[in-house]
Amino acid sequence: MVYQAKSRLEVKNLLNFPYGDHVPPIGDGSTVEVSENLLWARMPVGGGLGSVNIWLFRHEGTWSIIDTGIDSPETVAAWDEIFATTIKPQNVGRLVLTHGHPDHGGLAGWISGRCGAPVLITLEEERELVELAKGMSPERDARQVAFFRAAGGSDVLVEANMQLQRSYSGLVRTPPAEFERIAAGDILTLGGDAWQVVIGSGHSPEHACLYNEKRKLFIAGDQVLPKITPNVSVRARNPEADPMTHWLSSLARIKSEIPDDVLVLPSHGDPYRGLHARIDTLIKGHEQDLKNALAEIQEPKRVIDLFQVLFNCKVTESIYGLAAGEALANLHCLRTRGEAVREIDADGVAWWRAT
Repeated sequence: MVYQAKSRLEVKNLLNFPYGDHVPPIGDGSTVEVSENLLWARMPVGGGLGSVNIWLFRHEGTWSIIDTGIDSPETVAAWDEIFATTIKPQNVGRLVLTHGHPDHGGLAGWISGRCGAPVLITLEEERELVELAKGMSPERDARQVAFFRAAGGSDVLVEANMQLQRSYSGLVRTPPAEFERIAAGDILTLGGDAWQVVIGSGHSPEHACLYNEKRKLFIAGDQVLPKITPNVSVRARNPEADPMTHWLSSLARIKSEIPDDVLVLPSHGDPYRGLHARIDTLIKGHEQDLKNALAEIQEPKRVIDLFQVLFNCKVTESIYGLAAGEALANLHCLRTRGEAVREIDADGVAWWRAT
């Protein structure tokens, strides 16, 4: 679930935000130059996130775009302004998606079609985006309902979140018929320089970050955000997955591979310095969550019973799906470590206890 992993004061003391108030307005198509041949724009997404960052590379008259924003009239209007004032659509050489969530790839098909440009994405993220764009089906509905009920949700919570699931697909325009594949270690030329593809996981299965050694820049996507943590959830499509273990291990790997002196360009929030301190904080915070969850299941508990100890919040319709997925991710991580087991009761509800 997206939440504050540390207080604002601690974040301010650990990280440096070099742009201060010099940030692009949300959704008006304006940009700020963050490095030579690299522009920053912000697209509206609403809710607690507010906006998603878009990165625009230029080199010898050709542009590369990183991420798109959701499919909404406001985002389309912002792109119309960019194409009218900054980039001619025919000069877009390619579109790169960090991952397949709607705020990152929701308009990939529309931009690709308008510009005649290929879309580059990892294999697993392509599957995420295409699956999401299909929307719900009777089979997916049944699977999702069973998943929400297993966490201990009431009929009201389950039905409310089914409506949210159905609306989520509406944030994605029909994807392109074909994609170009990228993978860990690939080198992409963006803005005239070489950028290495660095893969993270957990928040999404094969999240592409981009590292430029020469400029000391790291496009981190949602993998390492400055003030919030991304949702790390088990999902109904893969109900036995262990995304928290993957997320924690990929954070440690990124710390070992990417130097601390980079300027981090995240998908949400402002560019910052202090990558290693931020990774340490994220890992420490989630390890504490795991300890808290383990203490809570000394007696059998449902997923829904862990919300207060993990997120310090009541169970509400608006957060139930995200909270259930992330609480379950903590429990699956404990199971992988041999510290928790699960039993399913006659109603299909999962009860977890410490080993």
